[in-house]
Amino acid sequence: ACWERPPPPSRPLAELRVFPCPWYLLSWVAGIASLRRLRFREKEFHRGRVRREGAGRNLTCAPQPEDEEDEEPALEELEQREVLVLGLDGSGKSTFLRVLSGKPPLEGHIPTWGFNSVRLPTKDFEVDLLEIGGSQNLRFYWKEFVNEVDVLVFLVDSADRLRLPWARQELHKLLDKDPDLPVVVVANKQDLSEAMSMVELQQELGLQAVDSQREVFLLAASIAPAGPGFEDPGTVHIWRLLLELLS
Repeated sequence: ACWERPPPPSRPLAELRVFPCPWYLLSWVAGIASLRRLRFREKEFHRGRVRREGAGRNLTCAPQPEDEEDEEPALEELEQREVLVLGLDGSGKSTFLRVLSGKPPLEGHIPTWGFNSVRLPTKDFEVDLLEIGGSQNLRFYWKEFVNEVDVLVFLVDSADRLRLPWARQELHKLLDKDPDLPVVVVANKQDLSEAMSMVELQQELGLQAVDSQREVFLLAASIAPAGPGFEDPGTVHIWRLLLELLS
């Protein structure tokens, strides 16, 4: 018997907050992969066009010195760096992206049912940060993106002792998927009184058992700090480490 695709939902797509069945998730993953391929082809097209236009100018006349000074580097010529941001739901992934992009944190916990992305330019390259939702039905697809990025950022809720074993299990799945991928583990919500210490988190997450030759970093953070004693978001040191790993 032939398999038939389920009919589309009757409600508008914008109102859907969950993925109703596996084929929908697979379509979503395939769509992301297609967008990545199209973006790569677009970059290659622009680079080829720049080279062809440059060759044409060389055949006609040499550019004037003042023209060279006025020229600015094309945006398409900047190299791309990919960062994957993962973690259980409620660990602070979306807030991390918002604060990095200069936006204030949102009030309350709004789970990500799909993905979020942010592009941050630097002097030498552009950094694309992709967040995938941390709910149980989305964690299965994390591994599909691990081999496509340059750095993995894994956020952990330092005060969520009950679900820490789940975070450890998912983290080690990702570590086994790509042994050469640099990993930055962010111990978020360190400003809370019930937060675990860095020593406890290192033990509970099993980081002491990771190969010493591998680049795995554990950083304390309070991305959306609560209280008057925490005025600055704790993302500066994370961003500096990411730039160092991506350079």
